[in-house]
Amino acid sequence: MTAQEIIARRAAAPKNFNVLTTYADGKTIDHLTETQGQAEVYKAVRSGKIGRDLISNETGETVRIVSVEIVAL
Repeated sequence: MTAQEIIARRAAAPKNFNVLTTYADGKTIDHLTETQGQAEVYKAVRSGKIGRDLISNETGETVRIVSVEIVAL
């Protein structure tokens, strides 16, 4: 199995959890994962940024994360 086949297989796998990041301006970002473990790791990384001033990749403006939640789909 080639690397491209592995990547395609993982991308096609069903997503069972959603990590929802909420910003102070009300904007939300979804991150879909296959397993709860993946969701917990992603949440741990994002939770470390709660309350900090960050620079948005999309707009270049300052944003602030206010919450990170895991939702089972």
